[in-house]
Amino acid sequence: NLEKHSNIGLVTTRIARDAFVNTGSSESDLYDIVDELIAKSPEAKLILLTHEHAGGDDTVHSILYGAKGINAKQLLKAYNATGDSMRASISMRGKTIREVEEKIVQEVTYRLQE
Repeated sequence: NLEKHSNIGLVTTRIARDAFVNTGSSESDLYDIVDELIAKSPEAKLILLTHEHAGGDDTVHSILYGAKGINAKQLLKAYNATGDSMRASISMRGKTIREVEEKIVQEVTYRLQE
């Protein structure tokens, strides 16, 4: 599910709830996934990982990582992001994982063009 948005230097990926179940992994393993994405996409200025909560509710969580000089939390300020300039996160309910990802890509694109 890796997608590159070269026009804004963004790499995105989605992880469905089933992936946690099928692999026996947990949300704490997401940091390893992000490290792998960074290693495999050195040209990326931003990395967005969006996943369904493993617990089975309708919450979708996204984590945006920004390279040096890019404020991830500022890019997601419209969603009251938590975190810091290097790593910001948001949660949404009642939307599909793809809908959340698309909303964030649109927001980041808009913010970078300001």
